Formats: sequence, C-alpha cells, structure tokens
Amino acid sequence: MLEKDCSGNGLLPEDMGTLIRKDRSRDDVLKMFLQLTTSLFNMPSGYISIVDDTTHNVIVSHQISMTPKPRQFSFCQYVVDSSQPVIVPNTCLDQRFCEHPLVVGSAGIRFYAGMPLTFRNGVTIGSYCVIDTIPRDLTEDDLTSLNFISDLVTRFIESWLDVAQTDLNSGLPNMHQLIGDLQSEVSNDDNNYSSLILIECIGVNQSEDIARTMGIKNLNRLIKDISFTLEQTLQLKPSEKLYMICAGRFALYSKNLTSNERSLRERQLRNLQAHLADGVTIGLNICVGETAITLPISSGQEILRQAESALYAARCSHAHRWSVYNQDDDDKRNNDFYLLYDLTDAIRKGVDLFLVWQPKVTLPDGNVSGLEALIRWNHPARGILSPGIFLPLIADTSLMVELTDWVIDHAIEQQIQWTAQGLRLPTSINISILDLTRGNFTQNLVEKIEKAGLDRALLGIECLETEKLLASSNVIEELRLLRQEGFSVSIDDFGTGYSNLNYLSKIPADIVKLDKSLIDNVQWEPSQQIIVRHVIRILKDLGYTVIAEGIEDEKTADILSEFGCDQAQGYFFARPMTTDKLELWLNNIHFLENKAKAS
Repeated sequence: MLEKDCSGNGLLPEDMGTLIRKDRSRDDVLKMFLQLTTSLFNMPSGYISIVDDTTHNVIVSHQISMTPKPRQFSFCQYVVDSSQPVIVPNTCLDQRFCEHPLVVGSAGIRFYAGMPLTFRNGVTIGSYCVIDTIPRDLTEDDLTSLNFISDLVTRFIESWLDVAQTDLNSGLPNMHQLIGDLQSEVSNDDNNYSSLILIECIGVNQSEDIARTMGIKNLNRLIKDISFTLEQTLQLKPSEKLYMICAGRFALYSKNLTSNERSLRERQLRNLQAHLADGVTIGLNICVGETAITLPISSGQEILRQAESALYAARCSHAHRWSVYNQDDDDKRNNDFYLLYDLTDAIRKGVDLFLVWQPKVTLPDGNVSGLEALIRWNHPARGILSPGIFLPLIADTSLMVELTDWVIDHAIEQQIQWTAQGLRLPTSINISILDLTRGNFTQNLVEKIEKAGLDRALLGIECLETEKLLASSNVIEELRLLRQEGFSVSIDDFGTGYSNLNYLSKIPADIVKLDKSLIDNVQWEPSQQIIVRHVIRILKDLGYTVIAEGIEDEKTADILSEFGCDQAQGYFFARPMTTDKLELWLNNIHFLENKAKAS
C-alpha cells in the first residue's frame, strides 16, 4: 500500500514513477471513465492528472492533448493543495486562471472542474477533471455525481497500485513494494537495527533453462512452490516481511535480527527442495546476500544495491554461500565498473591502448622465429595496466570483439611497416570464443590482410577457452577455415584446465603452446620431466609445432630443447617490449651475430 512521505503531497518517488508510467490495461479503463463522464455532463474534454512536488502529469485524457508541465502552471495544483473540489464556472473571471495560456490561448478553456483523487491514507495524488470552452455552472446533483465518479476512479487506481506492488504468481509483495518500504524505513528517525537479506534460490540462467525445456507454466509452479517453501521454512516473525524480487530471487526484510536468529536462518536455508513437476523435485542451491540498514542511507535503492553487492560476492564464493555487505569489496567492484567504462572509451576512441611484442625463439639455437602481440593499457589515472586486470571485465561482452579488432588492425599496421623495412616477423594474436562465433571472422581477416598486401603467414591465431571451442561445431569450422586460408592456429595454455591429448584430434590447429605451469619444475622434478618429455613426443608425433611458454632460466630451456621442443618464449629470452625497444633489441641481436661471424 502507498506510504506517506514527510514532505510535499506525501507521494514517494517510487510510487510516483509507477503511477505516471503508461499501463495500457489501466489507462483503457480510465479512458472509459472519462468518456462516460464527458458524455454524462455533455462536456467536450476531460483528463486525469497526477501531481507531485514539481510536475503536473496527465496520465490519460479525452479529446485534449496535454504534456507534463511545472506544477505551478497547472490548474490541478489547487485541487491537490486543498484536497477539495475546485470548480471554476468562468476561468476568465478567476484571478488564478484568467491569464493562463490554456485560457487565453488556442485551447480556450472557460470552465474547469477538478475533483481530488485522495487515497484511503489521506494522500491526494492528483485530480479528475472535466473542462469546457464555454462558461458553465454545476448543480448540486451534478457535483454529487462527479464526486461519486472521481471516488470510483480513485478506488480503481488504488487497487491497481496494490496489484502493481504484488507478484501475482507468488502473492508476495514485489520489488516496487520493497523499495517503497525501504524508503519509508530510511525516512524513519526511530530506526532500530534492521537488515535486508536477498535469497537467490535459482539463478537467471537456471530459470531460463527450466522455461525453455519445461515451459513457463512449470517455471511459475516452481516459483510458487519455492515461495511457499520459504514462508513455511523461515516461520517469519511479525517484524519480518518476505518479498518476491524476480523469478527465483526473494528479499527478507527483518528488524532486530539477533546473531542466533541469523544462524538459524542459515541452517533453515540449507538443503531446501521445491517441486518442479508432478513427482519431480529440484534442489535449491541457495545464495544469500545481506546488508545492515544503518543510517544515514540515501535511498531504498541504495539499500537494495548493497544487498545485491553482497549477493554477488556470495555467488562468486565457493566456500560460503552467505555473504554480508562489505564496503571495501563493494568499492573494488565499483572501481571495476568505472574501469570498464574507461576501457570502453579507450577502445572506441583508440586512445591509451598499445601493443607490446614478446619474441618467440627456436630451440636450441635461440633464433627469433616470431612474436606474440599483447595488449596493454596506459590508464590516465592508474598507469600501465596488464591484460590480467582489465580483460576479465569484458570477457563475455561485445567489447572483447571490439578489442580484438583493435589488436588485429594495429598488428597489421605494424606488419606493413616492418615489411617495408625488410623485417619478416610472423606475429600471433590472442582471440576469444566470442570472436569465432560472431560470423565471418575468417573472411574479415582475409580482407584486411589482402588490403594490406601482406603474406597470410605473417599473422597467426592463438585460442584459449578450449572447452568452449569443443562445445561449438561452428567454432571448429571457423578454425578450419582459418587454416585453409593460410593462417596458423595455436592452442594456448596446454597443460591447464580442460587440457588433454584426446581433444587435439577435434581442434584444427598447427601449434600447441605448453603452459608455464607444466614446465615450471621440470629441472627439479624427475616425474615432471617424464611427463613433459612424453607430452612433447606425442605432440610432435601428431604433427604439431610445440612452443613452451614462461621459460625463465637457461637450465629449463636446455631440458626442453633436449626433449625436442621446437620453440620457446619467456623472460629468459626476452620480456614483452614496445615497438621501439623490440627494434633496438633485434638490431642488437643482429649486431652480435654479425660480430660473432666476423670473429
């Protein structure tokens, strides 16, 4: 139900937003009321307004068009301020209206009757109005009838708002009601300790899967059963209230929750089940986010946001599924959001991003065989950032595709310059699963290479996310096309995660890169030497070029060379370098080689 506020007309911002928002079913009924009224009183026009502290909003009208206007320029302000009917037989003779644009302008309003729309709690939200272009008088019977109709309209809007604040499937109050109640709590100076607890019983992806496989009807039945199960299990106190936020997510508002009661709540929410279909139950893997409501807090929205932040932390935690809001963690996530915003700007404006190049060398001679292009970001405030900081922020977004395009374009641009200087430096770039699923990736790459006049062998592709690669036949086909068009394809980070030799037969690739974690202890652990030796031998027998990553010392390089590893990269040979430093490094290598030959 609508709550009172401590200022203005008593209307909370959340309620105002709901009332002025278009709703076809509600507005169709209100228009019918207006048509009935104007016909009954032989009036040409009418409208229904909602008036807040600053604005006059017409939500429906009949035979007149009215746009939102400042409150002080509206007829209806007088109705709302007095909560009484305002009848103006002749607007030209009323000092309040005689110079109003709707009176002296083309609208030519001469008669106005506004009836207050006052809810049961005493809040007047607006007015129910009829107007005419000629002066008129209303009889007592007319006024009684008009007042009766406006009361019906008020009760209808009030009932509609009640429904708008209730989840029809579960019967619980919804998020709009929660925001209103929280806002009322923020305005309450006599606030005892209270908390908001978000309870996620099924996630968004899971609810979508259920709807897709079993239908909306079964999903709704599941949600209804979950809400019933929660109410029965939690055994709410009079000072507690349960809300439905969205499908599978609930909010528990609680006052004076003791530590013992909180522990009880944790136990109650373990191992719950709900009915999915006849004879079929589903286990609820519940995550909980909790925040204490401590003043001052700016709004109910901020309380809910803090609880959402805690829920996110619980969802990401493998150890503990109940998380309490933490300001430091929240600040970090907010900083990540701002970083994401800055990165979007950097990509689309082409500023602050640059490439570094890490050489690959052949074993055992150490000759430079190629480069890997790596992205870096010179953030205006935070300095140079490695991809490990900012790439996870865009991993599943379209920005990853935009960033890949940026890397490809700048790698090609650099290849054009090196080719003109007589340098042949085959370069690999890292791509994500999103790049391979966007469509026409290979064709677009071919067009860019041909436009640049470059040999396709100068550009190679490195793929992560092996498990995702295997899950999509379209991705496998795209990799096959890349190889057919003359681009080398590398499987990156072999030896971690989903790595196994069996999947190599399913992924079209030329090169396998051994992850640093696989070869880190190879000089110290005999068992690791056996594993690495046999992995390299099998990969070579299968026809792959084998590259070892993360080589940091000469001994490891010698062992891998002895095992037959083709190439290597790592700090022992060279760190990632900017273009200028790379060219100096290459010139120094050539100088030393020529000096050695001369001697």
